[in-house]
Amino acid sequence: MATFMNAYILEKTESGNKKQYYVSFIDGNYVLHKMEINLDIYFALFKLNKIDRNLTRSGERNLEHLDLTEEALSKCSLIK
Repeated sequence: MATFMNAYILEKTESGNKKQYYVSFIDGNYVLHKMEINLDIYFALFKLNKIDRNLTRSGERNLEHLDLTEEALSKCSLIK
């Protein structure tokens, strides 16, 4: 299951006409790093975050169906 982007925090700040983009993460030694990135990298990470989230949700939906028993599936499929 995808959880890659949970380790990163994307931020966008505006001061006047200047926009700045940052990514924050904790390394293997538990040290927080905050780096300024350009717009292209920000949008690439933003898009990756959306893909990662969608894969996670898809996996959760599929796992939910695996946990259902035949009886539970039958009850869901019957129209009363």
